[in-house]
Amino acid sequence: MATEIYAGGVGEVRALSTAGGGTALTTTATYIPLIKGSHHLYITPRNFATGVVAKVSLNPYLVILKTANRMGTITDYSVEAQDGLDATDVTLSSLSTLANGDWLLVGAHLPFRGVYCDVDSTNSTGTTTLAVHYWQDTTVDAWADITATDGTKNATALDQDGLVYWTVPTDWKTVRLNEIYTGAYLTDGTGTFTGSPIDLKPGRNTVTCSATGNCTIVLPTGAQGVAKSGTGTVTSSDVNLTTASSTTVAMSSTGTMLVDINSPAPATPWAKIPLFWTRWSWDKALDSTTTLNAMLCANRSTAYMELLSGQCFEQRILVGPGGFGCVEALMNAGTGSLVVNAASARDGGF
Repeated sequence: MATEIYAGGVGEVRALSTAGGGTALTTTATYIPLIKGSHHLYITPRNFATGVVAKVSLNPYLVILKTANRMGTITDYSVEAQDGLDATDVTLSSLSTLANGDWLLVGAHLPFRGVYCDVDSTNSTGTTTLAVHYWQDTTVDAWADITATDGTKNATALDQDGLVYWTVPTDWKTVRLNEIYTGAYLTDGTGTFTGSPIDLKPGRNTVTCSATGNCTIVLPTGAQGVAKSGTGTVTSSDVNLTTASSTTVAMSSTGTMLVDINSPAPATPWAKIPLFWTRWSWDKALDSTTTLNAMLCANRSTAYMELLSGQCFEQRILVGPGGFGCVEALMNAGTGSLVVNAASARDGGF
């Protein structure tokens, strides 16, 4: 088979697979992270027993963001999740529920069929269940259940290493986070508002009041807003909403309320970049020590490249956003090993 030849020098060279002969392969996929600074990749399968080919794919880099206040603040764990170091973690300690404004956003520039989670400190909160949603291309674009199978769950979610996977939706679309989040939100008070708590999008939000009473609208720093009557009546309409604070808004009749929000984009460089996003949430708060060593992408396709024993594959690569994050590999049968080496650019290093 043809291979790309790089006509030039490289810098440092380093093994990414298990030392002393490569990462062990079985018929269950394993995931080998590609470290930052990798410029050229070398993959060689070896030591086959029973198997005929190693099945290999290069998988997209993931963007991994955590919020514990409905996108008011964001922690980026993309590097820690894919650097191959056990010393750096994705910290999920005490992460609460979707209703309380806590979730992970996991996205990539290409669709993907799942994420392998290497659990460091396990979650002990009993019977916790994971829900994964994707941004669905519909007449009213919205989060939809992706129907994930949670391989991290034995007795409870995140109590073991495993693959969280799904069938790739045909109606999954890219979205910019600044199109769906402002960090502003509405919660029920004495009144009942459909879908509460409601994350308020940029521009006009039409909110339905099904039982009269008040609600609370919270704005992040730098945001501006106003609540006014729609088909329902807002008391003292128009109500100016206060930045970096909460405002109580009352409705004296049922119907719709119009909430206009002008807010800075969420505080992340990913806010304006369209990606295939998933939203991860758990139905109970995770325990106070839950951490992950890694979150690695599973390729959208299982039509793997097939390599014979000793057949070397070489390719220049970009590791990072818009590029690659890991190697996925398994045997067609039996066992084997995969040696994965990487080199930095000629005048660079890791």
